[in-house]
Amino acid sequence: QEPSLLLIPILAMAARVVSILLCLVVFLLLVTAGAPSSQRAGQVQRDFSWSREQEFYMAYTFVWTMWLMELTTSVSQFALAWVTERWYFTPYVNDQKLDWERREVFRSYVVGLVKHMGSLAMGSFLIFFLRIPRMMLKSIAAVFEPASARSRSNMLCLCIANTCCCSCYYLYGAIAHINKNAYLGVALTSEPFMRAAVSVHYMFNHNDEVTPVTWLNGMQGIFQMGGLILITLASGAATLLLVQLTGMFGPQTDLQDTVALLAMAVAFPIGLSYMTLFDTVGDTILFCWAVQQRRYNYQRDRCWQKPAAVGFVSSYFATADPEMGDVANVNYAPPALRELVLGRHRKLSLFSCPGGAGEL
Repeated sequence: QEPSLLLIPILAMAARVVSILLCLVVFLLLVTAGAPSSQRAGQVQRDFSWSREQEFYMAYTFVWTMWLMELTTSVSQFALAWVTERWYFTPYVNDQKLDWERREVFRSYVVGLVKHMGSLAMGSFLIFFLRIPRMMLKSIAAVFEPASARSRSNMLCLCIANTCCCSCYYLYGAIAHINKNAYLGVALTSEPFMRAAVSVHYMFNHNDEVTPVTWLNGMQGIFQMGGLILITLASGAATLLLVQLTGMFGPQTDLQDTVALLAMAVAFPIGLSYMTLFDTVGDTILFCWAVQQRRYNYQRDRCWQKPAAVGFVSSYFATADPEMGDVANVNYAPPALRELVLGRHRKLSLFSCPGGAGEL
């Protein structure tokens, strides 16, 4: 229903290319600002020497370039989350989102750059610098956790393993929520980055009321990895087959293999961009489903509260708030998601029953 989402990876890649070119020009200007050494006899090229200040400027430019790349990625992820959340919370009317306004992609960029630029800049900075420590701590904790379980008979090994696990788990728990999913909360509630990161992390990993969201969120990574491998291999195989059929690069197999590898190298970032798109959209839909279920449970508990200090008869005949029906009847989730999470499968009845329903 929103084909303009396919433009976001193209816009993000174009922004990265332009940013890299501009930063590369600045970096080369700083490199050539060094003092060239005198050329000796028989020497083909000259060496440059830089002062500490110039080396600091070059290092700062490199870090600033990486931060800018992460910022372009954050802006595109915010745009995906903003559009997907607006689409999700447009209610279904006769199995169609009639009130959905198309071409919201460009508006999402305006909202992100004008109203949430501070959160995007801070989030991209923290994600860039904490990505590698977060992955290392998660890997270490995953390695030491089974080791501590196997060391029950040796108390010394158990103490060492538990000490490593506790420290790693504590550090990992302090930074585990700082990832791209924080932009889902920023786009939905306009919260600051850190508060949104904690809320989204809780919704995905510690939400006992919506347990299917946890394993569905884990399946997103498997889908993303499988799709990326499939796109890369399919591009290389198609290129190799085309080269062999047309004989464009001659009968040399080494040259044909090189062309296929180059095609795979080009297809990898393209496939990564579109797999990131599907992953972000899928995570956003799951997050919206979890938020919807939390709101529904809150309204249900609030509306069905029994009066305090009443007898059995009054509590038995307690009625719900009429507004509860309006909350329950609003349908936002796609039918396929409802059937997957709730375990309901739509079936067609072979014989119509008098007064029966068409769906089981």
